[in-house]
Amino acid sequence: MLQAIKEGSELYKKYFLRVILIGITIILPIQAIYTIAINFIAMPFEVFNLSLWTSIFQSVFMLMSLYIILLPMISLASQDTRNHTVKTGKIYGDTIKYAFFAYLIKEDEFQQQLEQYR
Repeated sequence: MLQAIKEGSELYKKYFLRVILIGITIILPIQAIYTIAINFIAMPFEVFNLSLWTSIFQSVFMLMSLYIILLPMISLASQDTRNHTVKTGKIYGDTIKYAFFAYLIKEDEFQQQLEQYR
């Protein structure tokens, strides 16, 4: 476990500028969209004091954004492990390529959660 943490921190040190670029161009916009969306979706439920539904929607959107945010970091680690080089364009390409599938997986989990409450 300690070895994995050490390798991860070395990876971040080695590609620090790319990690910052990913943070600004991918993670920050996704988090901004998440914040705006959850505020507009949760507001009607808060008005009618339905805090359970607010929490459910916040959890679902948070997990969806987390799955999509992890994709560029996974691509960065995968490229470094396989090729010992990282191409920024491939990081963006992998994020776009797999983001929809991550969304679909989370949407399926959301449908299962709704079935439990019915």
